[in-house]
Amino acid sequence: RHPSFWGYLWTVIYSLVVDWLMVGFAVASTCSHLANKYMRQYHSHSVEQDVEWQYSFDVHANAFFCSFLVTYALQYFLLPILLSKSIVSCIL
Repeated sequence: RHPSFWGYLWTVIYSLVVDWLMVGFAVASTCSHLANKYMRQYHSHSVEQDVEWQYSFDVHANAFFCSFLVTYALQYFLLPILLSKSIVSCIL
C-alpha cells in the first residue's frame, strides 16, 4: 500500500490533537503543579510568585514545534527518497 496525501494529513491532524493538545495538557498541568509545589522559593521581602499553567503549556508548545517540523514536515518532503530502493534510502 502506498502512502496517500489524505493518510498523511490524517496522521498530522491526529498527532496534533493527541500529541500536542492532549499530551500538552497533561505535561503542562503536571509540570506547573510540580514547579509550584517543590520549586518555589519564599522570601520575606518579595512578591509571591508561581508558575502559571499557560506558561507551562507555552514551553511545551515551543518544544513540540521543532520535533513536529523534523518528524512530520521534513519526513513528508523526504518520502520519495526514503521509499526508493537505493543506498541513500538505506543510509537515511
